[in-house]
Amino acid sequence: MNTPKTRKRNTRFNRQVAHMLARDDENDDWTWSVQDPEFLRHIGHAVTLWPMLEDTFVTVLANLLGGTGHEVATEIFHALVAQNTRLPILNALLQNTVQNADKPDAYDEVIDEFKRLNDKRNEFIHSYWVTNDKTKKVYLCPSKRTVFVAIADGRVIELEEILTFILDCLKLHERITTSGEFPRPPTFQQKPPVQ
Repeated sequence: MNTPKTRKRNTRFNRQVAHMLARDDENDDWTWSVQDPEFLRHIGHAVTLWPMLEDTFVTVLANLLGGTGHEVATEIFHALVAQNTRLPILNALLQNTVQNADKPDAYDEVIDEFKRLNDKRNEFIHSYWVTNDKTKKVYLCPSKRTVFVAIADGRVIELEEILTFILDCLKLHERITTSGEFPRPPTFQQKPPVQ
């Protein structure tokens, strides 16, 4: 048959356009950044706190490797650059090895919390931050989209969400470093200088 096939329209895009046109702020001006200095200060705190939390997981990895020294665990952890590599390795060591069969649930809990916080951190880092010039509300908009679609899919983000993220990072760091549930591995001993 020579009847041309009809093309499906992108219904998701049409819904996004309808959503954008129904918003009260469709005609407002937007600035592609955060304008509020206090908001910026807390975003900076959250971003600079993250490497400290990552380094805390060297202790978890060292324990799952059987008490490997801090130096070795640090090298392994940082050689695995992406969290989507680190987290499956931590889980595999915990769940699939005989030596970790008796590890307490605390290990599962901190790995799960780290994953949750990493997902939130990635949302913060890899999204567009946009300020509505009229309302001064800050929007977190998914990146890798056109400007129009990104704003349409954006959501208002309150300062409280950033503060909660910071607090949750600090709680997890404190649990790993001070609770006694995760013994700190031996630290690197410098070799004496060659005479």
